[in-house]
Amino acid sequence: MKKFLVFVISALLAICFLSACVPTVEEISSKPIMPSSNPVVESSSASPSESPPGSSIALPTEPSSEPPGNPVFNIADEPPLDERSLSIAVPDFLNEEQQLLYRKAYRLYEAMFGGSSSGIDIPHLSGQPTLPSVENATIAYAGNDYVVSTGRYSDWDNFSMVIYSVYTDEFWKYMNQFNGVERYINVDGRMCYLDLGRGSGRLYLGQPDEFELVSRTDDSIIFTLIGHYRQTIEDNGNGKSYTIRFPMKMLNTTNGWRFDEFHSALWEQQILDE
Repeated sequence: MKKFLVFVISALLAICFLSACVPTVEEISSKPIMPSSNPVVESSSASPSESPPGSSIALPTEPSSEPPGNPVFNIADEPPLDERSLSIAVPDFLNEEQQLLYRKAYRLYEAMFGGSSSGIDIPHLSGQPTLPSVENATIAYAGNDYVVSTGRYSDWDNFSMVIYSVYTDEFWKYMNQFNGVERYINVDGRMCYLDLGRGSGRLYLGQPDEFELVSRTDDSIIFTLIGHYRQTIEDNGNGKSYTIRFPMKMLNTTNGWRFDEFHSALWEQQILDE
């Protein structure tokens, strides 16, 4: 009998011990779930044409109209000289540095104020292709349509830097005026220009220009450019030629020699032709 009571008591004690160790449903739901140490990224079930809530999609954009990447400028090499600029006659009373400045002034003058103002964007001066996204783009300003430059000097700061490396501020402002408006303007840092043309130098004989020194000091050099022309298209200069004398002036500024007045015998023959 005693052995039976001991067995019963032992069994009851075992049941109580087990019931205390097994958690209830309420206890399981109340325990916090620890996050995994390595989160698993699951692919979204959304279709490619849909975006899950809270996400963003990069939409296609229009081609950029920002100016092309500007070259690293060495102002000593600007503007690049073409074959014509390297072969023209230059005053022999100028030193080598001043003669180089004359060639640069000639090149820039021809590109900007010669046959067409679009010369500033021609390939052998621009040094890079025209961007298709902005080709022939224009902008309205002061009642005129300006062409948005896509060439070497499309950045206004670069353009301005080249201008002032050759010409004085007074001469540049004078030349930039056309019938009360500006030929070249700055639009949000982009150079834009009026599409202007003045025709070809059809009466220009093509023989080397001549020069006469008028005065020379440490601060200025004044001389005359002499251009040779024929009276008519048919005349080849046999006894019927004429000349035009153009005043030229260089000033020694704080930044070096600059042209304060410049002319091109080739592009200014219309003075007597009109």
